Amino acid sequence: MKAKRSSLADQVYHDIKHMILSGELQGGDRIPEESLAEQFGVSRTPVREAVRRLDEFGLVRLKPRSYAEVITLSEAEVDHVMSVREELEGLAVRELAEKATDQDVQVLTALAEKCYRSLDEGNVAETFETDSRFHLKIAERSGNSILAELMERLDAKVQLVRLMRCSTPETINQNIHVHDKIIDAIAANDSAGAELIMREHIHPKGAV
Repeated sequence: MKAKRSSLADQVYHDIKHMILSGELQGGDRIPEESLAEQFGVSRTPVREAVRRLDEFGLVRLKPRSYAEVITLSEAEVDHVMSVREELEGLAVRELAEKATDQDVQVLTALAEKCYRSLDEGNVAETFETDSRFHLKIAERSGNSILAELMERLDAKVQLVRLMRCSTPETINQNIHVHDKIIDAIAANDSAGAELIMREHIHPKGAV
């Protein structure tokens, strides 16, 4: 029974996260636990568990003895997120490119192609999710577990920045096309080139 409740909370977590990243729930909005429980056909317990997890990953802010709301990032916080991300992702892609295999390239290519499909279908939230998986997969396959863990912790805020700065299909399409250049550099084991492309992709141009 415990495993079942945990699985239910996981599903609710992903559903609420999707609502935030699709813009259905926006910065400053309260998380309506009661109505969400009714909408998902569950009790309030898995909703509360999901909200606590969203708080841990920085997508919502819990108000003591009160309610939870979707966080709003200030411009300064956005710059801080992107500066940290630039350093982490620059290191990740450099370490992967130094030793990348054909399988690494195939995995990343599949994710890049899924980004295009999701965008073509008009599913922005799934495009953002897949974009994140592309970048997190680079860190994972670099073999640096600490780096991968740090990037995963930062990912929720990175996705919020995407929602803030990358809101039109044209901008999203432009950004995900950079994946192809990153993959080409990784396939060529061009660590310096891959890092440069990644850093220019992230900061300071404002691309996400």
